[in-house]
Amino acid sequence: MKLMFILLLATFSNLSFAMSTEELIKACRKVGTAKVLAQAEAYGLTVDPDQVKECGVDNRFMNPVKYVWFCATTSGGEKKISQMTQKSLFRECF
Repeated sequence: MKLMFILLLATFSNLSFAMSTEELIKACRKVGTAKVLAQAEAYGLTVDPDQVKECGVDNRFMNPVKYVWFCATTSGGEKKISQMTQKSLFRECF
């Protein structure tokens, strides 16, 4: 029974964690940019969408959820906005 569990876990982890960091950033960029822009709007500030960059990635192999942080400085330079996106095996980035 233990061997069966280990084989199942190994198979699942190979399928679910085979995303490169570049693929992860690309998959979450649209959502991350939208979240940064929405946060800036909530503060009454503006951010150029082309200035939104990834500023952190957690793409550890055995982590069931992958994370990408996107950030940008507001147009006037008043504030740095950052937002986190999450990606799991069966969901799009959110």
